[in-house]
Amino acid sequence: VMMGVCFAGVAMVQERHHKTLARLLTTPTEKFFIISGKMLGFFLVGFIQFMILILFGQLVLKVNWGNLPLGVLLLVISYVLSVTGLGTLLSVVVRTSAQAGAFAVLISMVTSMLGGAWWPIEIVPRFMQNIARFTPQYWAINGFNKIITRGFGITEILPNFYVLLAISAISLLFAIRFFRFE
Repeated sequence: VMMGVCFAGVAMVQERHHKTLARLLTTPTEKFFIISGKMLGFFLVGFIQFMILILFGQLVLKVNWGNLPLGVLLLVISYVLSVTGLGTLLSVVVRTSAQAGAFAVLISMVTSMLGGAWWPIEIVPRFMQNIARFTPQYWAINGFNKIITRGFGITEILPNFYVLLAISAISLLFAIRFFRFE
């Protein structure tokens, strides 16, 4: 999901390259709304991808997502928002589509590895567990584990939800700050 959303940012780089973003300068629309609109499209792509994965897992692979569908939904929304923010920020700071694609792969792979998507975070050294806390994957996986394996409720996953929302907000603020139409 993260790689897909990050690659959606490549489209924004292409729009900047083809000067379609520059045309938005002719409108009274603020940067915040332009970037938020782009993020909404990226978010919808990521959300649909994640929901397809959940449905496939549940219906075909018989994955038990626990007894808290609202908690799972909150984590999905906040995780997809966080990676959408990072993908948008990526599209703002790179100059070419090739750079965006290369960084999307690099960031997705490294943060997935560090965040516990490839192996249980508990088996890596303590310093790597501490680094993992800076990745959205860590907070999403940790939250899903709380619901699925421990049967926790909404109160216990709220910190995960808030951290993921903070990642999204910080990414959006930086994207607005560094946004260029040209």
